Amino acid sequence: GHWVDAVILDMQMPGLSGEETGQRIKNDPTLAALPLILLTSSAMRGDAERLSASGFSGYLTKPIKDKLLHACLEAVFRPESTGEPQNPALITRHSLVEEARHASILLVEDNATNQKLALILLKKLGHRADLANNGQEALQKLAEKRYDMVLMDCRMPVMDGFEAPPIVRAGQAGVLDPKVPII
Repeated sequence: GHWVDAVILDMQMPGLSGEETGQRIKNDPTLAALPLILLTSSAMRGDAERLSASGFSGYLTKPIKDKLLHACLEAVFRPESTGEPQNPALITRHSLVEEARHASILLVEDNATNQKLALILLKKLGHRADLANNGQEALQKLAEKRYDMVLMDCRMPVMDGFEAPPIVRAGQAGVLDPKVPII
């Protein structure tokens, strides 16, 4: 393995720019898999496309708030549902803001009227929601896909909202993210 997990570079460095340094890292077969994040004081039109093509994972404009850098690092290291590292489009301040607005939510509800109402409200708020009719179905969906949040009814047939969360937290039933927030 590497002794670092990612490299954060500044665009304007003396001698060799951050972009050139990143390209050298990507050209070294022993380092090519390292995620690279480039910071700049002056973003220019076309930078994102060029940096993405060069293999950079993220591109942020300074000054950077801690929360934004943390979100960028989380996005770089967030695995897909397959468990493999993500190979997304270039992560930028705009993509992080967009992602934060559109959470992926698992709605666990057995009542058809409540399902329809909740799904309409979540969609109206810009979130993506999948539906499970009970805790057992929720466990199956949580084993297939990572969610940002689970909204779970307490009283349902088959497995209720009191039985399912301990199974999720224990990482049983193939659940991909045992720490997913459950409300």
